Amino acid sequence: MIQELSPANSNGRRGQSLIEILVAITVGVILVLSAVLLLLVSTRVGRENRFVQGASFLSQELMDKVTVFADRQWYCAGDGSVFPTCGIYNLQKGPRYKLESFAGGPLNASLGDEPISLDGVDYLRYFFVENVVRDRCGIGNITTNQAAPCAVTFGNLGDAEDLSTQKVTVVTTWLPNGGEAKIVRYLTRSRNELFHQTDWSG
Repeated sequence: MIQELSPANSNGRRGQSLIEILVAITVGVILVLSAVLLLLVSTRVGRENRFVQGASFLSQELMDKVTVFADRQWYCAGDGSVFPTCGIYNLQKGPRYKLESFAGGPLNASLGDEPISLDGVDYLRYFFVENVVRDRCGIGNITTNQAAPCAVTFGNLGDAEDLSTQKVTVVTTWLPNGGEAKIVRYLTRSRNELFHQTDWSG
């Protein structure tokens, strides 16, 4: 027995097929847009990682140079007229510095940023120096307190500047979006420290 579809039944099926096609197209567009968005985010994250890796490498390189510079000369020799920034302790606290070597000579600090291009990315790097304050009149633990007069006769009470320690911060920034990589290290003039024997009983 052959059953004929009524016109009303046929129109309903055609409308249902049209809705299914529209839903399929919408789902396809959403999937394509999601894939494109994921690809863009992945590309951006990859670029950011490249910037961070380059900046971290340059920061560590400068920190190593600053460590050598500080170890070579803690204080300025002479009146400082030739190299007014020759010793790390004598650097002004706060301004940005870069390290330079003239004619293959030793490293010297000068004011300003150091522009560097690495793998097609432009970076700026610099370092700045801060004094370090310790409790127990400058021989205890590092503290964020301000230096104050010490009462040595009353058990080394008070906070004082440690003349043999400097806090060095190295910063490298990249220009496309202004990100930065930062390294902080406390440099100590350890080779000039003295050994104090206070108890001879042992």
